[in-house]
Amino acid sequence: MKKNLAITAVGSLLTAVTLPAAVIQTIDGPAVATTGVDNVLVTTADDTDNWIDTLNAGGTTYFGWDWTIDNNAGETGAGGFFGGLQFDSTGGDGQSNFILGNGWFDLDYGGGTGGTVAGSTGQLYVVGETVRLVASVTIDVATGLDSWQLWVDPAVTDGAFPATQVTNINLGTITQLRHRAGNGTGQTTLENLVVADDFQNAVLPVPEPSSVILLGMSALLLGKRRR
Repeated sequence: MKKNLAITAVGSLLTAVTLPAAVIQTIDGPAVATTGVDNVLVTTADDTDNWIDTLNAGGTTYFGWDWTIDNNAGETGAGGFFGGLQFDSTGGDGQSNFILGNGWFDLDYGGGTGGTVAGSTGQLYVVGETVRLVASVTIDVATGLDSWQLWVDPAVTDGAFPATQVTNINLGTITQLRHRAGNGTGQTTLENLVVADDFQNAVLPVPEPSSVILLGMSALLLGKRRR
């Protein structure tokens, strides 16, 4: 995959920043989803380097996003609220609503397919609290036994320790990513989505250009002070 080169100019200072090759695509947001209003984030028409096709052909892709449950519609664990990053697909056990965030009946972070909870982390969410969710999705074309993993606020060294995972499920053919929330007044906010081909780059969002400029200016001022 090609590296992305960002060049910023600050006065006479020209700073070239090469983004990590493992970062495939980023979406800053915020994307706010609520009942009847969800966000189409990436489709096969605008996926950088056609990563959706690459995933469907077999392999593993990582996703990281900052996620806040703004309102859970009074969910008590009896069923009703759901939300998260949804992988729309055709065919497979996942049908068209494989989602990672929060399922229909539970009050923790996890995933679900077809309206059922398929994997729960056991980590309860707090309404209004923002967490960094990281997920891996693996498509195995040869066997049709796909899998996904989910981490909650992981460190870059936590790749081997997912909070929950589901294996031996046929996710079908992924067609797009959406951000969804449902039932009553349920609402969620998604920011800083990173699509990457490794775990570490999904954990931390790519720095904003403004941050890069500030870093460049700080380095310049520090150099002047030392001189």
